[in-house]
Amino acid sequence: MKKALALLCLVAASLLVFAACKESYRNDLTPYELADHLETEGVGGLLRQMDDQVGFYGELQIDSPFALRLAEDGSNLDEFAVFSCENETQAKALAKRLNDYLKERYEKDRDWYLSYIPEELPKLQRAEVKTFGNYVAYAILSQNERNRAFDLLHQKLLQIKTA
Repeated sequence: MKKALALLCLVAASLLVFAACKESYRNDLTPYELADHLETEGVGGLLRQMDDQVGFYGELQIDSPFALRLAEDGSNLDEFAVFSCENETQAKALAKRLNDYLKERYEKDRDWYLSYIPEELPKLQRAEVKTFGNYVAYAILSQNERNRAFDLLHQKLLQIKTA
């Protein structure tokens, strides 16, 4: 019985330590700084800046600052964007809207891309949206590049909370 109680106390203490070391994200960087970081690290190919150009998103009302980078030429669909929100609740709501937008964009543009650059269509089909605290990012990139972009953002924004 004493061993079971000791084990239970050890588990409880471990949970408290892990809770105290919970990951959190900084919120002092602009989306432009984060997008520039990704570009500096070589994410995507030749990209052009379309920062804060709300018209790009059509009727999707964007009220957060954002950095948008997309392929310089029409030979590929490489694209990523980083948005800055006031809080995590707004970030999660924006992430949902962006997911819906990307799905709709795929459905709407699929046939055109199939006739033009069919090898690029999987990038749009597998586009991904992630939140990092107050930030939201999406990537229309190859799987390796997408994973690398999100890993770079995670590392740049991560800060360990100490109790």
